[in-house]
Amino acid sequence: MIVAMARVAKLVQMRAIPVVAAAASNLFREQLEEVIRRVTGQRSAPSRGIKVEIMLPQHEELWMRAIRDVFEESNIDVTTRMIPPVQSVMDQGYSKVGILLGHKPTGRINPALVRRARGIAQKITGINRTTRESFARIIRASIADGSTVTETAAELRGKLPRINSSRAMTIARTEMNNAWTQGAAQSFKES
Repeated sequence: MIVAMARVAKLVQMRAIPVVAAAASNLFREQLEEVIRRVTGQRSAPSRGIKVEIMLPQHEELWMRAIRDVFEESNIDVTTRMIPPVQSVMDQGYSKVGILLGHKPTGRINPALVRRARGIAQKITGINRTTRESFARIIRASIADGSTVTETAAELRGKLPRINSSRAMTIARTEMNNAWTQGAAQSFKES
């Protein structure tokens, strides 16, 4: 029975991990572009045409304010994007383990699982703390090198996606495993 539970857990999680990783990657990309847009006024990567750039020797505060504003505004969005896949995996952990333990599925949504799913989704907003630190590290290094605002934006676009793609997969694996475990644990409690 334990081997069957482990196999089912892997199957369920393997289906959900790409969904959560893609959502996290999209979120990282959107946050990056919004921060850059707020500082530079650009909608996307600069065009190859004529450029005029205003030199701001101390533009770190502009970046930090944009980062703070974007991440504060996106916490609710992160939670609402992550609740459905987290709740799905948690519900499957609860129901599939319950079936293996001999429970009959009721079809009702367990309120305790809904609260826990929301908690995991809100915990995923903690990724913003690490992302902020990555932004700040790259910005400070770029400013220390004497880069302009546009050059700093290009530096962010060049470095952050690589950093965040591996983080998105790690976050997805960790939180889907956590969701399954909490759902399965609730089923064991009720058994």
